[in-house]
This record gives sequence, C-alpha cells and structure tokens, in this order.
Amino acid sequence: MSIPYTIDATEVRRAITLLAPEVFELRALNCKVMGEYRTGTYSGYFQRDAIDDLLAAVERIESASGVYFTPHHVNPDLLARCCNRARIITREPTTSDKDILARRWVLIDVDPVRPAGVSATDAEKSAARRMIHDIDHHLWERAFPPGIIGDSGNGSHLMIPMILPADDDGATKTLLEGLARDFDNEACKVDVTTFNPARIWKLPGTLACKGDDAPAVARPWRMARIVTVGMEVFVDA
Repeated sequence: MSIPYTIDATEVRRAITLLAPEVFELRALNCKVMGEYRTGTYSGYFQRDAIDDLLAAVERIESASGVYFTPHHVNPDLLARCCNRARIITREPTTSDKDILARRWVLIDVDPVRPAGVSATDAEKSAARRMIHDIDHHLWERAFPPGIIGDSGNGSHLMIPMILPADDDGATKTLLEGLARDFDNEACKVDVTTFNPARIWKLPGTLACKGDDAPAVARPWRMARIVTVGMEVFVDA
C-alpha cells in the first residue's frame, strides 16, 4: 500500500525562491488531482512571486510519479495558457525549447544504476550523492561557480548558476558528455540528456514516486530536497 501523497510546503517555497525564474511551468506527470476524475499531465504557468498560488496547485495533487518545474527563463506570454494555476491537460502544449528565452543554470543529474521504474535504495542514493559532490568539486576547481546540490528522491542534482543563450551552440551537451566520460561507473551515470533548454527539473518539497512505495524491499518513495547552496548545508541527505 502506498503512502498518501504529501508535500513539504516550506521546502517548495524555498525552492521557488532560490531556483525558479520569473515565469515557469509547473508540470506533474501521471497525476491525479482533487476534484477531477481524469489523470494525466498536470500543467500550469506561474510567476515566481505567486508562491501561494503555486502551493495551492501542488496541494491539489493526490498522486503523481513526479512533480517538476522549468528552471530556465520561460517566455512570459505563456502565462496566458494557464495563469498562476494548473490543470490536467490532454492535447494542450507544454513548454518547448523555442519557448525558453535564456538559460539560468547548467543542469547536472546523476542517477544510480537500477531496474527501470523503481525507487533507489539508500546505498544507490549514497553513490549518486558522492558522485555529484565529486563533480561539483571538479567544476569548482575549473572556475565554475559553486552549485546548488539537490536530492531528487532517487539520485542527486547539481545546478550551476550560469546565464547562457537558449541556443548555446552545444556547450552544455558537450560538458555533460565530458562529465559522463570522466565520472560514470558501474553504480551511477551522468544523465547526458539534460542539455535541452526546456528541460524540466524535480521540484524540491515533492515526492519522487517511482513504482510502488516499497520500504519492505528498501525502495521507498522519498521527498526531493535542496541539500546545499554553495557551502551552506540544508539537510543531511
């Protein structure tokens, strides 16, 4: 039996304040929300200062495999699709690469190697955490600014603040492929697909729900969280 879907409102609020651009898309996958019989993609566009509206939308979620946001600068005209609210969509568009005005981050995602469709074990998560810290230190030694490290629930994220054009001429893709060559091992891999401008990113303060919540086999659902901002540690994840 799965645990009820919950959020950490304080963590969501902190994440939006630290990570979100002025306008962004909220997108929850395989989602069921209160008051609707349909399930599907739950999408809406929010202004960064409309955090209470964002929280109200997230609090409607009854189940979802994951809740995400767009961390790069979204064309503010997209607010007119669904302004400071979210709804289950069918054929309506979501954010595409052409809708991104500029990049705000270099996004690095490390996932443990495990069967598809299941949550990570604590040991698998620990391996991902060690790798993301190694990558953060590696990039800092090469004059990249200090990053924000996040626990995605099943792996580890690194967000390096850096303003780049939406079309960065392949620079982010090249960097990710280089990190994969240098750091991939049998336990963990760098996701080399996170280079596209409209990439969605796990929203801290929400549950990662791969497969069943299965603590009996050491694969439970977990809350995504911010771990460090520069040298400041928020949680021991």
